[in-house]
This record gives sequence, C-alpha cells and structure tokens, in this order.
Amino acid sequence: MGKLQNEFPAAFKERFARRFGEVQWSGGQREGNTASLVGNLSLRHNNVMRNGEAFELGDARCDYARRTIIIEYDSGQVALSNLLKYWPYIRGEL
Repeated sequence: MGKLQNEFPAAFKERFARRFGEVQWSGGQREGNTASLVGNLSLRHNNVMRNGEAFELGDARCDYARRTIIIEYDSGQVALSNLLKYWPYIRGEL
C-alpha cells in the first residue's frame, strides 16, 4: 500500500480520536477484509464466476454511536461510483 493510501486513513483516525475519543478500527488491505455475494451465473459474461471474487469492505471501519463508519480512500482517485459496492453492506444484505 502506497504512502498516500496510508496517510489519509491515519490522519482521519487521529482527528476522529481527538474529537470523539478512541475507537477500535478494523479493516485494511487484508484478505479478511472482503466480502462476496452469491452470483447468478446466467447474468455473468460466458457464465463464469471466479473463485475468490470479492470486494473490499473499506480501508478502515469502526462502530460509533450505533453507526458503522467506513473510510475508503483511493489514491488513484477512483470515481465516486466505485462506492456503489458498499450498498449491499450498508443495507445489511451481506
């Protein structure tokens, strides 16, 4: 993970702690920080679903005041539409 990819989440966590207190953060660029959905092969190109297809659940996340806070920072400046991948997670569908 590059320098920029680490700097923003670290700065966010630091400022969050100063304002709201310490919380336990999880997430990151690890295999355990992914989720996948059962796919419908009839909707896939050439009916192919690869083993290990998954999406990341955020660079960091925590629970605070009965809410889940997810930080996703992409130093490559991926378009905002990339956040669509979180909708099933946010809606509790995973």
